[in-house]
Amino acid sequence: MDVVECADAAAAYSRIRARIEPALTEGIISTGVQGLGPLLGGGFVEGRTYLLLGAVSAGKTTFAIQFLLDGAHRGQRGLLLTTWESPADIVAHADRVGLDLREQVTRGNIIILNATPMLDELRRKGFTDPAHYDSYLTRVFGELSSHASRLNATRIAIDTVTPLMPIRKYDEVRMFISGLDRLGRVTTLITEELGLDGDTALEEYFVSGVIVLRKRSTEEETFRTLQVQKQRQAPHDPAPHRYTIERGAGIVVQ
Repeated sequence: MDVVECADAAAAYSRIRARIEPALTEGIISTGVQGLGPLLGGGFVEGRTYLLLGAVSAGKTTFAIQFLLDGAHRGQRGLLLTTWESPADIVAHADRVGLDLREQVTRGNIIILNATPMLDELRRKGFTDPAHYDSYLTRVFGELSSHASRLNATRIAIDTVTPLMPIRKYDEVRMFISGLDRLGRVTTLITEELGLDGDTALEEYFVSGVIVLRKRSTEEETFRTLQVQKQRQAPHDPAPHRYTIERGAGIVVQ
């Protein structure tokens, strides 16, 4: 046990805090979303997979872009796997929000992969054939692992994960999330449309954290709320908080 000797209680507190604070924040990374860190107990736990559930136009893609840009601004490279929009559409989306994704892609700090060809091939072969599906998942993780390794990426965002898992059963979803967790010291954010599995998405059981974006309306106004529904290994604030989407900043939690 370390012994801290100081002249008074204030000095002792300062010395002790200086020793333990790095340990408390070790392995925690920023999300890139202003105001979210305190709700998560600091941020995401490094090397884990997180699920972002959201209604249509709630800001899921914007959140994913912010997460990768935060890493790029800190010297950490990132990978965005898109399953719906083209890479050009993703960059154009960031331009509209005033985020510098285009610049980071040009610099090679972030790469955008289009999963559509793999999905089209699976559709042609048939979703329900176990051999085809296993081969498809192996290819998905092979592509992710190869690109992440070549880029030396520490952050991955998948927007949206739903088309990647056309067979939405317990074992298949568990296997998919386990594959993401085995990518090494890579923190992964996956987005999904809210309500596809009813009130609960199957991924919630296997990921390390869940954030939900909702749109709400009253007679007076329509507004958005963000709620940290789950956060393993760290304390979190489960209450809904309002957020806005602002040009140049993206999602900002109130």
